Amino acid sequence: MKTIGLAAVYDKDNFGSMLQTYATQVAIERLGYRCEILDKSLLGGAIGAGRNRYLISQAANPSYLRAKYRIVLLKLLSKIKPSFLAEYKKRGQAFRTFAKKHLRFSAPAKNFAELGSMCKGYTAVVVGSDQLWLPINIAGDFYTLTFVPDDVPKVSYATSFGVAELTRREEQVAKCFLSRIQHLSVREESGHKLIFALTGREAEVVCDPTLLLTCDEWDTLKNPDYHQSTPYMLCYFMGNNPSQREYARRLAEKSGLRIVVIRHMDGYLGIDEHFGDECPYGAGPADFLSLLEGSDVIVTDSFHATLFSILYHRPFITFPRFVGMKYSTNSRLSTLLVRLGLSDRYVTTPPEQLLPAMPAEIDYLAVDAAILAFREQSLAFLASALKGEAADDR
Repeated sequence: MKTIGLAAVYDKDNFGSMLQTYATQVAIERLGYRCEILDKSLLGGAIGAGRNRYLISQAANPSYLRAKYRIVLLKLLSKIKPSFLAEYKKRGQAFRTFAKKHLRFSAPAKNFAELGSMCKGYTAVVVGSDQLWLPINIAGDFYTLTFVPDDVPKVSYATSFGVAELTRREEQVAKCFLSRIQHLSVREESGHKLIFALTGREAEVVCDPTLLLTCDEWDTLKNPDYHQSTPYMLCYFMGNNPSQREYARRLAEKSGLRIVVIRHMDGYLGIDEHFGDECPYGAGPADFLSLLEGSDVIVTDSFHATLFSILYHRPFITFPRFVGMKYSTNSRLSTLLVRLGLSDRYVTTPPEQLLPAMPAEIDYLAVDAAILAFREQSLAFLASALKGEAADDR
């Protein structure tokens, strides 16, 4: 069987990252290939050198430092606060268990040269999805696929820059690695515009890998033990916006719902420490699906929580994660919701100006039809790219 190498995120305790990697693997295998996720566990030094240089370059960037401070604080608390450490270990173990059970890996490579030699055995190497072309990841030079030999076909599937603009230096680096990727697709309109501006090429906008699987297919992963016995609101916030939590509190009080909150996934947020009635720290990716499906309403700023809310036909409200910031990842939410006819669910009005009200009923028949069309278009791109077909051949 022909084998595809996949450069994707598998080593981060993030629900969206892990589930989109799983979905990409499944989608590739259902197209008739064997898929191996490239094991980068021994490449920390090589990747970290470039990432560290980028971090040093951001030493005078206050917004970037604030974001990284939350990550550093999370790691620090996990070492010095016993109760926090115990909960943090539960979460880490849940993610490691999921990866071991559901993901297939290549042999680990000791350096980029060895990894490049391994790639000669693949029919193609795919990079995707998620924010793998963030500036810090470009600096790390793994998700750029520069280690893949010239004669091995390279594909990007739904890969995201995470930002709408790059610095001049980043643009030059991006032009170089993009020129080596024969089949380009992105997840956001902003990525499509950026690639066209850099290269003159039309990257196809495709759906996030998690949309490539149906709700029934995701159900095979769910953990039934995570279904709650009493009605609840699920809150999953990645940003540091107190007014969004306050809106959720008011809505829960009005509707008589408990708040189940997922805390500190992208760094420590002090405002979440006493927010919510229950926090399942030990929830892994499969448990996350159960929590979403069983909720009475979802209030979030998370792209993937929004996406699974839609797949599971749940009532939901999505707030922007980044407010008043020049560089943000908000575009992925607007691209998704506009495409599916759900732009009214993206609430940009300041939460303090909103009356707490359960979201209106959604016509999910129309939404499902839009998802099906988007899925078929995206699978067609992936299938032809893996076969090495040009866009005109489809």
